[in-house]
Amino acid sequence: PEPDLAIVLGSRRDFRTAHPSTAEWVIEVAVSTLDVDRRKAPIYAAAGVKEYWIVVPEQKCIEVHRGALPGGFAERSVHLAPCRVESASVPGFSVDLAELFGEVRPSNELRCRPGEGPPKRRK
Repeated sequence: PEPDLAIVLGSRRDFRTAHPSTAEWVIEVAVSTLDVDRRKAPIYAAAGVKEYWIVVPEQKCIEVHRGALPGGFAERSVHLAPCRVESASVPGFSVDLAELFGEVRPSNELRCRPGEGPPKRRK
């Protein structure tokens, strides 16, 4: 498959004659292709992709798949706005889901840990 976005290691010279065969991180944006994009997860895992995100604008969430195994990924988590999701394969990169999906958010930073939804707010 050809992802919407792929982060690969190497120089341009490494890919002059062939496309990359794997990536550190792959992102698909599922506007009308969520089932198709979910079926790609085992393919990306088998290719050694370390991290696979499916951005689902309609649901204002990101599905994060990590830990490539031969038949799929070891970990799957869903993160809903508002929160910030950090990449495990690209240090220092994170996405604020409230900003991504155009929502108003409180001034404090909300971070989602793998396997969790957005943190609950205290009253």
